[in-house]
Amino acid sequence: MPVVRADGAGVTNQFTTWLAKEYPSIWKACNGKAAPTDYFPTNCGEDHGPQKAQSGSDGVMNYVKSSNAVGAIAMEEYSYPLMANFPVAKLLNKAGYYTLPTQYNVAVALTAAQINNNPKDPNYLTQKLDRVYVNPDKRTYALSSYVYAIIPTAANDQRLSSTPKRQTLADFLYYSICQGQSEIGPVGYSPLPINLVKAGFEQIAKIKKADSKVDLTKRDVSTCNNPTFIAGKPNVNHLAQIAPQPPACDKIGAEPCAEGVGSSNANPGSTGGAKQGGSGSGAGTGSTGNGASGAAGPNGAGGTPTAGGLVTDPVTGELVPASAQGAAQADAVIVPTTLDAGGSDGASGVLTAVVIGLFAGAVVTPVAVTRAIRRRGGA
Repeated sequence: MPVVRADGAGVTNQFTTWLAKEYPSIWKACNGKAAPTDYFPTNCGEDHGPQKAQSGSDGVMNYVKSSNAVGAIAMEEYSYPLMANFPVAKLLNKAGYYTLPTQYNVAVALTAAQINNNPKDPNYLTQKLDRVYVNPDKRTYALSSYVYAIIPTAANDQRLSSTPKRQTLADFLYYSICQGQSEIGPVGYSPLPINLVKAGFEQIAKIKKADSKVDLTKRDVSTCNNPTFIAGKPNVNHLAQIAPQPPACDKIGAEPCAEGVGSSNANPGSTGGAKQGGSGSGAGTGSTGNGASGAAGPNGAGGTPTAGGLVTDPVTGELVPASAQGAAQADAVIVPTTLDAGGSDGASGVLTAVVIGLFAGAVVTPVAVTRAIRRRGGA
């Protein structure tokens, strides 16, 4: 039984945008047209079985967790089932792997995100996720998207009527897209990749354009302590480089994975997180780096160092030669970013979108359904 939102919701819009793009004929039969919507059609269940509508994310989660929800399936923001320690279904991507919406898989997926930079388009500055849905990297979680902050940018806007107010906003946004991204992964979100961070800085620059006294010195990608890249090296997506490859059991047609395999979501360098090379001599032995800032050694990202030149594979937990893991990381397909650091300021106006956070939709399933999905085989 599907459980959907009874109210208008961003998660519904993102889910139906994906359906409209990837499965238009199936979605049209439910919605009446192959277009996104904030309100999931409540009559869809008439042809496809019963469905239940609940208000708010908490309402959806509370229902799915209840004893009445055996066999139910829902679409919800990943943070809710994660914080409830509730299972979610892996989603099949274009590379033929089933993946979870971990911070690593979402960050990899969104390196293919684009932004509508046409000021004449009614959807100016909104996200274009077509390439995300078909990102060929096998770590991709296709249902990845992000959210916005809307800020005043006009010089005569009374809501920002002084330099201190504009400076405070600029500093807050700088923190939000940089250092503030470092702790959101374990709670169900993912740090912004470099292409979206650059897009955010383009919008922050408009605050200074409105008021030349605003100081943006050392508030750019060269000082940005965002975990997806190393400050001063914006062309390297650090998190995508160390993101674990999916285990062989998550490939379509393979035997089911054991519980917990492929679900690494801890921060880089922490217990259970992706490992990375040390920043000292760069010996490539898999020494643990300093959070997200450690530079990888010659053998790639590496893992937890052990005796005999072995490291712990972050996906399987098995001991493998350090050089073998480095080779595996080197073979990883890193999707190049799609946005340049510079760009037009576009049309003048009061409101401008600034990208500050990521969002990942998750298919939430009760334990009984999860067990059934594990028997999917080649489906």
